Amino acid sequence: MAVSPTHPRPRAVLKALIEEARRRARKRRLIYAAAATTLLLTIAVVLALTGDSGRISDHAQPSPATSAPAHLALQRAPYIGVSCRTPNSIACDRVGLAIWLRRPVARLTATINSRTVAMGLPCGSARYRETCSSYCRHVARDQPCGTYFEGFLRPAGLLDGPLRVKPDRGRYYWIGKHDTVGTVRLLATYRDGETATVTKRVRVSAGWG
Repeated sequence: MAVSPTHPRPRAVLKALIEEARRRARKRRLIYAAAATTLLLTIAVVLALTGDSGRISDHAQPSPATSAPAHLALQRAPYIGVSCRTPNSIACDRVGLAIWLRRPVARLTATINSRTVAMGLPCGSARYRETCSSYCRHVARDQPCGTYFEGFLRPAGLLDGPLRVKPDRGRYYWIGKHDTVGTVRLLATYRDGETATVTKRVRVSAGWG
């Protein structure tokens, strides 16, 4: 006698299909979750590396260099003159340096052939005005304060140094026939802290004041 094949009941088949669908859905969710986690970790690592790189780059960059001093504008050329009590004598080995500026400055540093000259500000001290030259007193009275400076250098080297001159007669008499030139470097500091500088070659004159 032939036996007819056994078929599962419709309810059991439907239950099996639902379970399979749920299993596949759980698997897909796990895959999606794993992919999302991996993506988030990758983004976190990239951001961390980028942040470190930026910080390293910031530390590695040198600090901005201090701006170089600007060019110092002069109202007229500097003046160097022999400043001895005896006219046309270089025996005292002393010179004066006068500086005229276009803009007032708070402080002026000067050198002649790399030797520092103490510069005075006539308008800044009544005592200094009493001891400076007559021209200096006139400028201190009529010019804006901080635009005129003068100072003196001794020994200047007129006899056997950097400003050595050839006397026109004897050992000390000099009226300027034989030239000598000095290198003047100026560094000015303005009231706002800014600086300016200039270097000039200046002929030494036989007289001062």
